[in-house]
Amino acid sequence: MGSTSRIAGRVLATGLCRAGLAAGSTVAAGCAEPPPFELVDVGFTDDRSVVLTFSRPLASVDAVDPAAFRLSLARSRTSMTQYYEPGSFGLVEDCREQCEFDDIVQQEICAQSCPGTPGVISVAAVGSAEDEHGLVLALTHAVGKPQCDWIDASREENWEAGFVVAYDGSREPPVRAEDGERLESIMAHWVEAEEFFEVDERFPSGAPHYPIACPH
Repeated sequence: MGSTSRIAGRVLATGLCRAGLAAGSTVAAGCAEPPPFELVDVGFTDDRSVVLTFSRPLASVDAVDPAAFRLSLARSRTSMTQYYEPGSFGLVEDCREQCEFDDIVQQEICAQSCPGTPGVISVAAVGSAEDEHGLVLALTHAVGKPQCDWIDASREENWEAGFVVAYDGSREPPVRAEDGERLESIMAHWVEAEEFFEVDERFPSGAPHYPIACPH
């Protein structure tokens, strides 16, 4: 049986299971609900592309808003997690000294005008992956040595650090499974946050998809 036939069979079986349970009937042996629709793996395919893999096949993602996603650097230890805009770690050395302000707004204004600064690294497009369970996030700028150096330095200070992807499931149209189930938010508070955000929790709703290793 081909892949399409297997998917159709699962969707049909799921529909029959749900209909039977709703009617209070006895469900035949072997008829089971699908696994929870959730993110199960994340990784870079190159320095500007991130693949998200889910527990079930996806519906079309062509209309999904790229702004519903955000890639960040994050680090966590004890009862604290910190999120950072990865573009802020792309400053050339002269800019680092020039842009050391206590006020984060001044830092951002300075960084945007500093030569060699990538600025905000955001998601430019959402597309389908080769696997029916995945989607691809295309980034506006490449990530690499500056961000990975920060990850290494954080780990030397006993932080667990890496990249992390956040998703705001309230945006329309959302990411959906092939059977129509909507993907729940993943750390949605970070999608709209500023350049830095801190919470008094360890990996809030991010594990086990955190941290994402540097691209190679």
